[in-house]
Amino acid sequence: MEAMREVWTDDRLDRLNAKVDAGFERMDRRFDAMDEHFKAMGERFTGMEERLAGMELLSKERHEVTGERFALVDERLKAIDGHSRAVDRRLERMDGRLETLDAHFTRLQAVIIRSFVGATVAGVVTYLVTHL
Repeated sequence: MEAMREVWTDDRLDRLNAKVDAGFERMDRRFDAMDEHFKAMGERFTGMEERLAGMELLSKERHEVTGERFALVDERLKAIDGHSRAVDRRLERMDGRLETLDAHFTRLQAVIIRSFVGATVAGVVTYLVTHL
């Protein structure tokens, strides 16, 4: 009787062992698939890192070029500022001359008015003298 029990137990253990082996094989296949998936993800991330590094380099180069351009613009603005100050000084001198000229015109206007009044008075007096 005992021999039969050993065989029966061995058969059950063999089937259990086969099921366990099959389960581990399925798990191995799944882990292999996951490994492939993670490998593909790693390659994608590597590609993205390379692209980002290229973009970073391009950005750095553009930043340097932009910095150089801003430096040139700054120099030009300083030159324009110097020219603007020179123009301001010239305009201030012209303003002073125009104020002097304005004073001369005011005096000339007074002379013209006095001359007109004098000529009018002289004309009226001459008219009165000659006609009375």
